[in-house]
Amino acid sequence: MSDASGDMPATDPRAFLRDAEPQRRLDYLVGRASMAPSPYNTQPWRFRSRDAEVVDLQWDPDRRLDQADPNGRLLFVALGAALENFMIAAGDLGYQPEVVPFPEGEQGPTAVRISLGEPGTLPEPDPRVDLQARRRTAHGRLSGPVEPAVRDALDHLDLGEAELSWAENVWKDALAGHAAVTASRRWREHAFRREFLAWLRKDHAELEERRDGMAMTRFRRFPGWLAKVGRRAMLYLPVLFDPERKTGRRIRQAPALVVLATPAGNGRPQWLAVGRVYQRIGLELAHAGHAMGPEAVLTATESARAETANILRRKEPQLVARIGRARPHPGTPRRRLHRVLNPPAPTFPLYPHPD
Repeated sequence: MSDASGDMPATDPRAFLRDAEPQRRLDYLVGRASMAPSPYNTQPWRFRSRDAEVVDLQWDPDRRLDQADPNGRLLFVALGAALENFMIAAGDLGYQPEVVPFPEGEQGPTAVRISLGEPGTLPEPDPRVDLQARRRTAHGRLSGPVEPAVRDALDHLDLGEAELSWAENVWKDALAGHAAVTASRRWREHAFRREFLAWLRKDHAELEERRDGMAMTRFRRFPGWLAKVGRRAMLYLPVLFDPERKTGRRIRQAPALVVLATPAGNGRPQWLAVGRVYQRIGLELAHAGHAMGPEAVLTATESARAETANILRRKEPQLVARIGRARPHPGTPRRRLHRVLNPPAPTFPLYPHPD
């Protein structure tokens, strides 16, 4: 992604943020980080400031998905995306933060400790900061094609320890069939549907009030009694809402599929790294007018991931996503800052460490 061109104004508004009180600056950076995507819009992050220049990015055990994300892979991918947003916004203010992953061990509550340090001179404005609010996760059908320039831009991104590859069209049918069967099998599990419904809001008004989760309908207001009927139907008549055909069709019709893998290993550090890369790719695609839709069902469990690896002939696939042009849609709201920055300590157990 090319840098913004042109001279900076004599009074750059970023200078006020850089020189503001530490708490105000941290509020801004955490707000930027919280624009990251997450499964079911759970926003499973929280930030704890240790002092004026050091902040811990932690996971919120109250927002884990035991059924949809049993190992915590998607949770750490979301944390990685939030970290990437934080680092981009801090860099835009002239900081070069130091990052220490898992300072208390991988089973501790802190995923990353971030030390801002002293700011340098203001760089040219980073266009990715504005794109953080414009990036959207694609849930519906995508149109194409994906232009060669977009593919080339993604191929030249700095991916760290992760690897990006393009899934060949010959693999689409096999991936679509695998995803469809897996999605249907999970949907038939009563506990899975209960967890899904816990994050489903009846309309956009409730979504804006709760500021997390997903809207059941596109309506601003939806009758509560009708929403209750719909919820009970999903819970007790799952065959009416079986996602098998829809999931398979969505993947087969995708203009392009990308695979993010970590051949060096599989664990929380790798999931965190994939989250950073996922957000980096998402911002690059937003710059090009494209969107990305993750197909988490393909890697959510170890059995599903093993079959995905077999189909793709790739070692340690962590995430498969569709890429293309999506219909414009409003973004989902994010939680208030006081619920994300220095919230009360959790009382629930953390994820068990995966063996």
